Amino acid sequence: MSQEDQLERIWRSLKPKPSFNLVEQTRLFLKEGPIGFYDEKARLIKNYHIFCFNDYLLLCKPEQNSNNVTYRLKVLVTLQACVKVEDEKSGWSDFRASSPGSNVPDIEFRICTTKKVLVFFGRDALDKTSWVSLLRKIISTIE
Repeated sequence: MSQEDQLERIWRSLKPKPSFNLVEQTRLFLKEGPIGFYDEKARLIKNYHIFCFNDYLLLCKPEQNSNNVTYRLKVLVTLQACVKVEDEKSGWSDFRASSPGSNVPDIEFRICTTKKVLVFFGRDALDKTSWVSLLRKIISTIE
């Protein structure tokens, strides 16, 4: 599937639509998948679906409608506003739900923006590593 087809597919599945045109020549679709996101208000980790582009992250709640899946846009992250991506190897351990040395896998990572810190959880350690690596690469090309 071409980049334009991918962007069109995602655009059609989003409700509500973002305030910008998703289908642009300069925008690259890079990755998507399920992800855990820490909801500060509810103080819970919620299951979301994330779409990653070279300039934005779209954090969405999947909704099943008859034969197709739509995504309710919940959080829009401008990657230009991102300062860094951290994982436990970066030196923090104050938020982990588990204590060091426990059997809970290391799946948490953070995106630090100019306004707040967003906490995410990969499906497993490999998934987390993949997201951290991709996001660091994107942010380094924007700087």
